[in-house]
Amino acid sequence: MRRYDEKIINTLLDSFERSKLASGTNQRDISVAYRVSRKNLPEYFDEASVQYETVHEQMEALETAGLVKLFWRGGRRGHILEKCVLRTDQDALASAYTFVGRKPQKAKEEVLLQICEEWLEKLPKAGASAVTELSSAASGPESANTPLVCFLEELQRCLQTNRSVRAWVDPDHPEEFRRLCRLMNAILSNTGEYYLRQFSISVFHDSKLAEKEISHACRIIREFHPDPAFREMDWEDILAEYNIYRNPAWVYVKGKGTFSLMEADAGPGVHLPADCASSESSSPSESSSCAEADLPSEIRPLPESGLSSRDCGKDGNDDGGALWVSLAGFRGGLGLSNGDLERLRWRIEDRPAYILTIENLTSFHQWTDARGLCLYLGGFANAARREFLKSLHAGWPDVPMLHFGDIDCGGFRIWKNLVQSAGLPVRPYKMDLETYQKYKSFGRQLTENDRKTLGEMLTDPFFAGSQKELFGEMLKDGLKLEQECIYDN
Repeated sequence: MRRYDEKIINTLLDSFERSKLASGTNQRDISVAYRVSRKNLPEYFDEASVQYETVHEQMEALETAGLVKLFWRGGRRGHILEKCVLRTDQDALASAYTFVGRKPQKAKEEVLLQICEEWLEKLPKAGASAVTELSSAASGPESANTPLVCFLEELQRCLQTNRSVRAWVDPDHPEEFRRLCRLMNAILSNTGEYYLRQFSISVFHDSKLAEKEISHACRIIREFHPDPAFREMDWEDILAEYNIYRNPAWVYVKGKGTFSLMEADAGPGVHLPADCASSESSSPSESSSCAEADLPSEIRPLPESGLSSRDCGKDGNDDGGALWVSLAGFRGGLGLSNGDLERLRWRIEDRPAYILTIENLTSFHQWTDARGLCLYLGGFANAARREFLKSLHAGWPDVPMLHFGDIDCGGFRIWKNLVQSAGLPVRPYKMDLETYQKYKSFGRQLTENDRKTLGEMLTDPFFAGSQKELFGEMLKDGLKLEQECIYDN
């Protein structure tokens, strides 16, 4: 026998929980009704069926039990049922919830509030400074957990003011909410480098569990992270900020530069003797003025070939077979593991004319100027790439740093994030009005969201007058450019 009574009571309870009656905020008398119609209950009106008798029997039993009140067409009981109205006194509601075996919404919300309180007791409060300034997990545990704290506090406010929280959590499954908090905390507090499944094992002892829920956790981190740059990131970019990677992460470099790998305790960066250390004011000629005989082995000139397995110390003896790599020997560039970036040492005299970050992979491959050191950024620079660029700037502080990206909202936001999150003097390259006008025949139409964002960027003090002139031209033309169409370098 089909249970029409359970279907109708569940529907009535759903409507009740969405109504102001449930929160006690109704300003007038309202009722919660289920209308019996051909749309809601087609079999009741099927003349070839006897289901209407089953409906009558079950609904009259509910009325006898005091759960509903029935209304019949023309007042003729047992004739045609028009609607069922839920009784909303406390005892009737309790009986209705018991009848269908479900918990009242308030009881489910109390469980969510309890979970919020448990986690907020463990975490530091999100102060005003933390809410307005946070760039990465390197900020420390207190600020790193700010997105989780802000999320839990907002959830509390919604639950306490009878607002829905289903956009973030399902009140019917509190165990999933506990797991979400645990996952977010593990992401935000992470300091090691993990692959996603390895990370899942460390958190849940299950290699696939985190992978199933990670996009939801990252969506909430994106929404509640105080750094606006996170709004533009997908879930893999967000994980990379916390050194968690779905697959091994590589940094592609090409152009001019010679490097080797050092021992883990040697310290990263560009290496040169202390009496020849570069400064902000030193020129290329000054930074290479020491005689070659005075230079330690790690910065001696490399032979013309791309690889050398032999390098000598001051006394002319073999230094143990250090392997040095010249980027000049690899026209297509090299891929460097994130885990090896901090172990790189660069020869100071093999100085690039500039350091250039490139947003898109095709443009990186198209780049042919071998005078500079080029890095494929792939969108927003994660923590590993930022530290890598900072180490290059520390070794060559007088080498210009440039960023080449799309002439659109995302391209300029990536540049802004690189400047602000890494604290580097990076200037945009070929992201100006002249380049835009030259290539705008290749442009794509701006979306409504693009127009809104460009309007916000026009009032952003970060951007200079010439860039705002460009934004205005883009809005007038309704166009944006992908950097792949800009191919002269």
